Amino acid sequence: MISNSCYWRLNCGLYFLLTIYSCEGCTIDEEMKYKFNSSIKTVVDWELKNDTTIYTDDYLNSLKYLGDLTGNYPKVDYGGYTHHLSKEDFNSDIANWKRWYEENKCSYSR
Repeated sequence: MISNSCYWRLNCGLYFLLTIYSCEGCTIDEEMKYKFNSSIKTVVDWELKNDTTIYTDDYLNSLKYLGDLTGNYPKVDYGGYTHHLSKEDFNSDIANWKRWYEENKCSYSR
């Protein structure tokens, strides 16, 4: 299980990256931004908070959306209880998805 301090650092970092930094002079697809942010939140809440209000299908759909959108498919165990096998895999996936967003938010189009 990932510690609460790690959870807060990830959330603060995510908030900082996605809301403080904005592209000047570019158009960001608001639907993609919303889906991306809510999918990241779902994954983080499932993995770190063991949030019982999140349905398994929502978690799986978030993993699929993030993988399909970014091409960075998650390193998870899809058996019985789906989850990242290690803290390192979880942190790597979140970092890769956030990096992709920062690099592509201004050029993304449907």
